[in-house]
Amino acid sequence: MSKNKTKLKVKKLKKGKTYYVRVRAYAKKGGVIHVSKWSKAKKVRVK
Repeated sequence: MSKNKTKLKVKKLKKGKTYYVRVRAYAKKGGVIHVSKWSKAKKVRVK
């Protein structure tokens, strides 16, 4: 799978809290769904 960057906006998070976010990619090719490994956790603090 390619390493394209994508932005994601997560709603309903509480101000001042710290969240740890992980993502994974999905791709459908030839009727088969390919799933990547989970990314490393990214620490995000809500302003």
